[in-house]
Amino acid sequence: MSRPTAVRPTINVTPLVDVVLVLLIIFMVVTPMMESGIAMDLPKARHPEPDPEGMDVITLSVGMDGSVAWNARPVTLETLSTHLEDLHRTDPRRPVVVQADRGTPFREVREVIRRCRDAGLGGVSLKVAAIAEGD
Repeated sequence: MSRPTAVRPTINVTPLVDVVLVLLIIFMVVTPMMESGIAMDLPKARHPEPDPEGMDVITLSVGMDGSVAWNARPVTLETLSTHLEDLHRTDPRRPVVVQADRGTPFREVREVIRRCRDAGLGGVSLKVAAIAEGD
């Protein structure tokens, strides 16, 4: 008589790998959308300057209704001025980028840039989207 062999439990990792790959793809798609904080259609330019690399950039987003976000966190204009003055005191060379939707009235953008200038920050940049070749 032969002896029955013991059942060996094994783990099937294929479903785990499938789930991890799907999550990775979802995060790769969603992460760039979370960057701006406010959904916006940026103005287009033929040859925009690249974003500063290796530097922690402050992004100021201006909504069509005049709302302002500091690195995706909503702030009032008064709070913005305080934050900008604190930034100038602690790190006056830190880059500041202002981004606004194409439909945002320029007076709203100009007000944010004016507050940056009043706080003593000189090199404020405007963020634009690159025009694809052939457009």
